[in-house]
Amino acid sequence: MLIIAAKSFAQNDFSTPRRAVQSFYENMYADVPDVSTASKIISSRHIFSKKKREELALELKAYIDANGTGNPQLDSIPDEKNYKDSVTGKNAYRLNQDFELVKIGNHWYLSKETVNQIPDLIKDNQKQN
Repeated sequence: MLIIAAKSFAQNDFSTPRRAVQSFYENMYADVPDVSTASKIISSRHIFSKKKREELALELKAYIDANGTGNPQLDSIPDEKNYKDSVTGKNAYRLNQDFELVKIGNHWYLSKETVNQIPDLIKDNQKQN
């Protein structure tokens, strides 16, 4: 009997800012969302609990959905593993005023500041609605 495993077409690559964002979106917005993989955009250095990282990823998706930001323009996000911000010289990329990615080791994650503000973004969004 031959068993063929189904291959997931969603990204699981957090090696550049673009691939990290793409991996989050493809996994969160798949027909069957893969929250576990999408939550890898949040470093375990910032949030140790896998369950908490998954909860924050779901909150982030809810925030994105509520604000109608939709898919980002991936072509405008750097696809360089060692991208450095031209102003700070750090391995960091600001997606917008609320979200920043930073490189830790070989992966790109949401910055600690971004992760810490996700609950506040949700609260502020609920107050507006």
